[in-house]
Amino acid sequence: MLKFNKEGIELIRNKINSEELKNIGRLTPNSFTRERKTGFQKLMKYILNKEGLSTNMEINNFYNDMNEDENISNQSLLNQRLKLNPDVFKLSKFSINHCAKNICLL
Repeated sequence: MLKFNKEGIELIRNKINSEELKNIGRLTPNSFTRERKTGFQKLMKYILNKEGLSTNMEINNFYNDMNEDENISNQSLLNQRLKLNPDVFKLSKFSINHCAKNICLL
């Protein structure tokens, strides 16, 4: 398991918030064009922070960690995931591995 320092976490956060990654993450040109409760950035953060619990518990933990009162249904989360291009994780994995080798603590 990797442990990241502050710079590594900031690098990953900036990558997730970049328009470049969002464009790669769109399965269709219409995906993630409107900002919803679970937009592209929140969906990526949710997926990267999953701990292997049930979907309901994962959603509750995620929104509690984000200090947000709103919550979403399992169905709306799964609908958003269907819009996500799986290739986005190839790029994300590269970024995380690059971070681990260069500026993060193991």
